[in-house]
Amino acid sequence: MEELIGKALIRRSTSNGKPVVIVCGVFHPNQPIENFDDRDEMWAVKFLVADVLKFVGNSGGNGEYTGNLSPEDFLENVDSIQDVRCWKKK
Repeated sequence: MEELIGKALIRRSTSNGKPVVIVCGVFHPNQPIENFDDRDEMWAVKFLVADVLKFVGNSGGNGEYTGNLSPEDFLENVDSIQDVRCWKKK
């Protein structure tokens, strides 16, 4: 079994009129990164949530999440957004 531990931005949304959850994350695999093809872009997966820390954005600047960043910003770690110090525990 592949183990990927990391951080994910999770948002409620709709697709074709049905409620869905969008997951956008950065994960660290438990095997050499060379085992992943650099052309891999989408996998079919089944998530098992082993541990959860829920965070909500802070208001203000200075590297704090303001709610205006996109999933792409999250992946690119704009303003160090992946740092849990930029978030408040929910």
